[in-house]
Amino acid sequence: MRTSTRGAIVRQKVTGHRLGETLVESGAISKPALAASLSRQRRLIAAAMAANSFVMAAGMPAGVEAATTKLQVSARILTHVSFRSVKTPTQIAITAVHVAQGYVDLEQPIEMEVRTNSSAGILMGITLNSPAFEGAVISGPTGTVRIESGAPTLILARQGRGMRTESLSMHLRIELARDAAPGVFAMPVTLFLAPA
Repeated sequence: MRTSTRGAIVRQKVTGHRLGETLVESGAISKPALAASLSRQRRLIAAAMAANSFVMAAGMPAGVEAATTKLQVSARILTHVSFRSVKTPTQIAITAVHVAQGYVDLEQPIEMEVRTNSSAGILMGITLNSPAFEGAVISGPTGTVRIESGAPTLILARQGRGMRTESLSMHLRIELARDAAPGVFAMPVTLFLAPA
């Protein structure tokens, strides 16, 4: 984030545009986040000026003709990660053929949209939460990973700059436990996201 902010400051000095406009153009901050930050900045400046006026109204020591006040304001852009499931099955059907081969391949990929401003990308945690399944193989944007039942695996997703929405698609093969029986089960995979 600091690199994109420094780059925006350099561009701002060259173009003469306002820093906030340059940050929005570079994707380092969204327009609503800029508006909220500027509003907060105005309130802080107003509070500082009111406090300064109060001190000045209390009177200046004898012999002092003028006073200056220096005010420094800074803001921090918080990292954001959220996702929306586009296509995720809620159940999985296991047949006798699946039991014989020892796994089930989901017919359709799991699809989601991820919204983030993390410059380092996102970590996606995946856990299996059913004893009927002993592992899974997930193929996604960063390669193929095998996970075991109950053990979370974190996958680093794509990196980028500024607030952006990415579509992720993952193919899933679920490995069955040795004593698995045919039937319909709730989807045994739980996904969670965090900034990298």
